[in-house]
Amino acid sequence: MSAPDGSPVGAERSIGQLFASATTELSALVHDEIALAKAQLKRDVKRGAVGGAVLAVAGAAIRKQQGRRVRVAPPTSGGPQDGI
Repeated sequence: MSAPDGSPVGAERSIGQLFASATTELSALVHDEIALAKAQLKRDVKRGAVGGAVLAVAGAAIRKQQGRRVRVAPPTSGGPQDGI
């Protein structure tokens, strides 16, 4: 097994080699974290889109159902009136 700079693990390395290795590993870590964040964001956006679509369909179904309700006509004139 060897370090990212090619030297054997456990061998004595110079400060420069250690710094270069740490920089390489940090760069790879940041790259991987960005990739993970992108994947999580895509997943969350997809969930939001699916949730929004479900909500829209439910709203349309409720609106359509309201249109089917039997509406009661208001009382016509000539009937008993309150307060007279």
